[in-house]
Formats: sequence, C-alpha cells, structure tokens
Amino acid sequence: MDGATLAIIVLCVFLAVVLLKDITGLTDWLRGGFSQVQNDRTYAFDSSSGLWCRARPGATAKNNRQSQSFVIDIRGGIFHAGTACATNAELSVIDVTDANNPLDVKSASDYSAGKAKSFVHKVTLGSMSTAGITLSSWSQIASLHSKDMVFPRRGLCKLKFIMTVFNQSDQILAEPCCYLDFDNPEQGYQEELDQLEKVKNLAIAIALTVASVEGKIAQSKFEVIHNWVEENLSGAGQGDSAKIEKALRKAVHFFETGKQLDIESLCGEIVQLASPGQRYDIMELCLQVAAADNRASREELEILKAFSHWLDLDIDRFRHMVETMLPLHMHEVQDAELILGICQGMTAEQSRHRLNLEYRKWNARVTNPDPNVQSQADQMLSLIAEARNQFVS
Repeated sequence: MDGATLAIIVLCVFLAVVLLKDITGLTDWLRGGFSQVQNDRTYAFDSSSGLWCRARPGATAKNNRQSQSFVIDIRGGIFHAGTACATNAELSVIDVTDANNPLDVKSASDYSAGKAKSFVHKVTLGSMSTAGITLSSWSQIASLHSKDMVFPRRGLCKLKFIMTVFNQSDQILAEPCCYLDFDNPEQGYQEELDQLEKVKNLAIAIALTVASVEGKIAQSKFEVIHNWVEENLSGAGQGDSAKIEKALRKAVHFFETGKQLDIESLCGEIVQLASPGQRYDIMELCLQVAAADNRASREELEILKAFSHWLDLDIDRFRHMVETMLPLHMHEVQDAELILGICQGMTAEQSRHRLNLEYRKWNARVTNPDPNVQSQADQMLSLIAEARNQFVS
C-alpha cells in the first residue's frame, strides 16, 4: 500500500468518526436527549407537546435554616394553534414511593394553618408567539424549597413533579413530569394521621376502663363511647354503626369478664404521642362516660384522678372539668382533694388559703339566676365548711 492510499484511508476514517459524532448529536437534540433518559429518571417527556422537564437537587438557606431545594428545568417546545398569548405554569408534587398509593405533597403554610392543601407553585413563562416557544437547551424555571412542603412520610421517597403549562384561556398546552429521590428528615403528615388514629384507639381503651370500673358496663356509658367512635374514627362512615357496635361489644366483653389492661402504660404512651389538647379531649370523653348515668361512684372518681396524673394534666384545669361535667350532686363520696384541691400534705395555712379561694368563688354563685348553679354553690359552701373543720381547725 503506497502513502497516498494510506492517507486516503485515514482521512475517510477521520471523516466517518466526525460525521457520526455530529449525526449522533443532532439525533439526540431532535429527540430531546432521549438516549439520556434511559439511565436518568429525573428527565421526562410530554410527547403531545414536545416539552421536556427535569428535576435536580440543590441546597439553599431559607429563613436561616438549611433547606433542600428542587430545581426545575425545561427544554423543547411549547406549541399551540392560535394567536400570540401569555403562558403560565403550575408545579405540583406527588409522593409516588408506593406506586399503588400516591400521596400529595402539602403546602407547609396552609398545613400549619390547619388546612391540608396540596402544594402548588405558579410560574409565569411569558408571551408565546403564534409559532410557539422552542428552547434548545435546558432553562431553569423554578426553585422549590422543601421547607415550603409537608411530605407524607419521613425518610427516602420518590417525588413526581408535574408541570402543567396553560395559556390565558386556561387551555393546557403541555403537561410533562419528572422524578427525583428525596430523603425527608422530618415527620410526615401521614405519620401524624397514623399517630392520631393510634391515640384515638388508646382513648377508647381508657374510656372503656372508666365505663367498666364497677363491673358491668351500663348501656348509657356504652352509647357515649359508641357515638364518640362514630364521630372521631376515620373510616367510620354512614352505615358503619352496626360494625362499630359489634366491635365495641367484643371490647366490652373483654372488660366485663375481668380482663385488664396496663392503663398506666397506655396513658404514658398517650403522653408521648398526643398533644396537650388531645389529652384533655380524652379526659373529657372519660368524664362524659362517668356522667352518663348521672352518678359518679367512688371507683370512677378514683380512676379519673389517676388518669389526670398519668395523662400529665394540670390539676386545676382537671378539677374545673370535673366541676363542670360532674357536679357535686352526682358524687357518691365527697373527695376534698378532687373537689377542693386539698390534700393531706398541705399545712393548715396552705389549706386555709385554698379554702378561702374556693369560698369566694362559690359564695359569688349563691345568687346566680340559674337554680342548678345556686344548688351546687350551696353544696360546695357546706363542703368547704366541713373541710375547714377537718384541715384547718
């Protein structure tokens, strides 16, 4: 082979490589980088419009706290038939870790205000000509912050970002989506809901304990618990009353046959899981159960006092609840500690101070226009006089 032939061969190989590279690059561009998608699930394509979007992680400081950010880029084309118009986009996020049970990511600001609205971020894309918009390279359109979101669960999750592009007439022009893994360090809203359901189930056990403290559970007490379950347990909808009653009857049988639960441990679990407000709600349920038959036995009063300690309730607030929901005429026994806040460890001076406070409160109610309040005030003043003889004189 002479030198000229060898040079021609080398030149042909060189041109083939260059042309092949150019053709491949052109093909990739025309296909929007489809070959890259095979190995990178953060990219996704809307075949109906020719628009790509992708999500990539970024870190930003927001409100002086480190917050993960999600950068959203787009590439490709947005086309429509019609005149030039303004275009906007909305970005929403879904947790698709469990493909069979996708869950919305919530807005943190709405969630903290007690509203479970889904997270939506709005973007203004600008005017679009009659020819549409074509982006030959990736362009950032948004940076979303994890601190603005409430995720369903703690830990590693797979997020789906959905971008809906629409014109000023709200006609959808494109709706690409993309995916990104995220490790959520904070408790999720679904975990809070699961936790709340557990607290409610524990509340039922506590209420049944009060109802069964004397042995057989009265129908009036059963109905209070049954109604509470229907109103408070998720999934207890219309037509479920019979199922609820059947399940509660089984629980009633458990308690009426002498079986017991470690109630102090259950209360400790409630303290760990429930907010103070939820714990007072549970005590309110227990007081409603105790008052259902218009009497409060010694056993019921004792278990209610124990619950107030185990649930870590403020004693004065608990006493006020008892005063309101279990007035003195219902009490089979008069417990100075429960009713007046007097306990054996107090000095005579401490007892005198406490009784003076109670006397002023109840003496002011003697002239109340409500005869029930008048009657309760008279009973309380008599009890205060007896307590003075016992704890002060």
